[in-house]
Amino acid sequence: SPPANQISRVDLPLIRFLLSVQVRHFSAQSHDAGRLALAGADQPDLSVAAVVIMACNRPDYLHRTVESILKYQKAVASKFPLFISQDGTNGEVKNKALSYTQITFMQHVDLEPVHTESPGEHIAYYKIANHYKWALDELFTKRNFRRVIILEDDMEIAPDFFDYFEAAAKLLDTDKSIMAVSSWNDNGQKQFVYDPKALYRSDFFPGLGWMLTKSTWMELSPKWPKILLIGMIG
Repeated sequence: SPPANQISRVDLPLIRFLLSVQVRHFSAQSHDAGRLALAGADQPDLSVAAVVIMACNRPDYLHRTVESILKYQKAVASKFPLFISQDGTNGEVKNKALSYTQITFMQHVDLEPVHTESPGEHIAYYKIANHYKWALDELFTKRNFRRVIILEDDMEIAPDFFDYFEAAAKLLDTDKSIMAVSSWNDNGQKQFVYDPKALYRSDFFPGLGWMLTKSTWMELSPKWPKILLIGMIG
């Protein structure tokens, strides 16, 4: 069964945005992918996906999440390189991130003032959207990863997390109608799971530990919303 994370959250604007996007795969993209594959034939990319933990100002949460990931990532480290992307300049978070020598640290510092578009909107939601876009552009465009798994700093992963995403990566590559793969299952509790090998297709974007491909991000990036509204649910 898909691994369960620790904390459930809903991101309504992102869900509406992602469901409105029809992923298109142009022939030019296929040609570019072919050229890249030939160019890298002598030095093959053995990674399945980069794993990025989105953080800001919660060092204790970050510590718990990283320790959970490292527990299962050591055996597959070459397939799943780890990154921490910090939004802002919180010193404790940066020191905690830098204390892990096996994790690459990225820091997003945006000093531009935020102008909300509607009364009552929180500036933090604009900053979250901006951080996500920056981190994914960094990993897909500058570092040229084929796939990225996005986690947040309030999650703990299940033992089968990396096995699940390695298998799901093949689905993303072969079925172009799949936009993303998520490890979140609201009903993923022992008493509700009857088939541990079942995988469900959904038209609802759950987020919370999700993987997408570079070709998909190349389409989403120019359309990325300015604000992501995140609220806690029970």
